[in-house]
Amino acid sequence: MTVYILENKVAQRVKVGTTNNTTQERLRAIRANWHGLSATCQVCGTRRDITGRARFNHEDCHMSVVMPKHPSNGTHATHPDSRFNCLGSGALPIELDTSLAEKYLSDLKTNHSSLSGSEKSSNTKMINTLEARIGRYKALGQAEGDWVIAREFKESGENVERLAHEILKGTLDTDAPIGEVFKCSVEEAVRAVEEAIGRLGGTVEKTSE
Repeated sequence: MTVYILENKVAQRVKVGTTNNTTQERLRAIRANWHGLSATCQVCGTRRDITGRARFNHEDCHMSVVMPKHPSNGTHATHPDSRFNCLGSGALPIELDTSLAEKYLSDLKTNHSSLSGSEKSSNTKMINTLEARIGRYKALGQAEGDWVIAREFKESGENVERLAHEILKGTLDTDAPIGEVFKCSVEEAVRAVEEAIGRLGGTVEKTSE
């Protein structure tokens, strides 16, 4: 496993994460998420590839993208045209619109008092998750810039990543469109990873700069 540090100079952000694959492969996925080549369902929160799924809106004369058909996970609402597909199929992703998510949230809250036991607990969890997701994307500004590999630490792992995140937690960007993004310099991120490695008793070789 590799701990990587990516840098986005335009957005002035760094990302610290881990991967079992090559960092280059992880970089491609992160670039896709950051630039919206994959998107998040308003209802179930799953991420799907939306490349090539643009459509023309004749009302405002703009191109937009919609979520592809995808299955319901068994707990979220299903699409009226198919009981197997999630309600968010064919709708705008939450990165572009939150209206369906807000309507679904309202329905969950309306039905909450009629539930009991495990159904009520599950409904509470969905309400909390949906509220957090809506809040995150309402606060989200447009993603900027591109990511490049700044550092890699081979033979490392999730414990190093977790401790580095703890060290950097004061700089966490909670409004970023992807996770594990920090408002700090590459140098600060490198120091955090190296400190984490040292505190965990490791001597991990830095493989690139």
